[in-house]
Amino acid sequence: MATAEQLIALINSVGEGDRDRFYRIALQVAAAEARKGHKRVAREVRAAIDEARSSEQVVRRPQGPVPIAQPRGKLEGLLTASFPDTKLNQLVLSESVEVSLRRLLAEHRTAHRLAKHGLSPRRKLLLVGPPGTGKTYTSEALAGELRMPL
Repeated sequence: MATAEQLIALINSVGEGDRDRFYRIALQVAAAEARKGHKRVAREVRAAIDEARSSEQVVRRPQGPVPIAQPRGKLEGLLTASFPDTKLNQLVLSESVEVSLRRLLAEHRTAHRLAKHGLSPRRKLLLVGPPGTGKTYTSEALAGELRMPL
C-alpha cells in the first residue's frame, strides 16, 4: 500500500493540477508494490495509469489572451507582462539555433500527439550569451509564436 507521504504527494499534485507529478508518484507506488511481491496490484496500478493517460483530453490553449495576475506590493513596479507580436522569421538566426527553436515550437503545436504517448512539450529553455545577443528578443519571438505572455 502507498505510504502516507506518497498519498499526501498524490493529493497535492491533484490540487496543483500537476498531472506529470501525479503519474510519477503513482508509478512509484506501483514499483513499491512490485518490490513487495504484490505483482497483481502493481499491474493494476500501471494499467490504470496507462488508461488514464490514454483517455486524457488534450487541453487547448484559449485563442485569446491568457489572463495574468498583476503583481502587487513591492513587485508592482518591477514586473510587466505583454503579449508580443514578434515572430521567429523576424530574427536573424544561425541555422542550428533556428532548427532548435522550430523544433521547440513544433513540440508545442503538436502537443496532442505527444500526449497520446504520455509525453509533454518542453516547458523550459535556457538562453545564454553576453548582453545584446538577442536573448530577450528570442524570448519575445517564442512568446509571439505561441501566443503566450512575456
